Amino acid sequence: MGLSAASIDAAQLASLRERFPRAFSRTPRERAILIACLVGLSAFIVFCLVRFDASPARIVNGMERFGKIAGALFPPTPGEAFWDLVKAMLESVGMAFLGTLIAAVVAVPLGFLGARNVLPIQLLRFPIRRSFDFLRGVDALVWALVYVRAVGLGPLAGVLAIATTDVGIFAKLFAEAIENVERKQVEGVRAAGGNAVKTVRFGIRRCCPSCCRTCSTCSSPTPAPLPYSGSSAPAVSASRCRTASAPTAGTKWASSSL
Repeated sequence: MGLSAASIDAAQLASLRERFPRAFSRTPRERAILIACLVGLSAFIVFCLVRFDASPARIVNGMERFGKIAGALFPPTPGEAFWDLVKAMLESVGMAFLGTLIAAVVAVPLGFLGARNVLPIQLLRFPIRRSFDFLRGVDALVWALVYVRAVGLGPLAGVLAIATTDVGIFAKLFAEAIENVERKQVEGVRAAGGNAVKTVRFGIRRCCPSCCRTCSTCSSPTPAPLPYSGSSAPAVSASRCRTASAPTAGTKWASSSL
């Protein structure tokens, strides 16, 4: 049966305090550690304010200037710089497009190297995957500062910064998509005598989930396969990218879209 605060007398409260001292107050050691942490934090804040010269006079003057800048923003008008602003906006769009395109092209081979079913060696795959995390973990502004120092001011530094960050994002995305490929297609290509390159080309690349969502050939209901003249070729039809059926070793067909 529970006890309410009104039903507990002084004797019971003293008994509970004696039995459970941690429930009523901190120990002297805990209080000392808490006080030391608060004192250290306060000293560090004061040191930073003094080091950065954060005086009240500077803050007041800065707020006055900020008010003037904010007042100049309304009503918004480009004035004589309209075409300069249009040029700058188009330049920004071009930087984003070019950086993303470069990143997508560079990330495709890196995505294959980061996939478990393409590079099963953990010792080699681990640093590659962690490099993806490093590239996408560093902010694009930091990369921009690095490239400004390297190549100078201009759109090129922005393009390289966007491409560097997007390489890590796209490579991780492609690697995960490649790892999610069904194994039956890969096993069918290997059973047909395909080597490692043909396995990647016909068993993984043609059946990658992210590729099938945008590939119109994979969704075509009436494929037109052509006989493959050459050495043993994997038997993967474009129409079978979405199915679980695997080709036999005697079939030697390749998609007409290859």
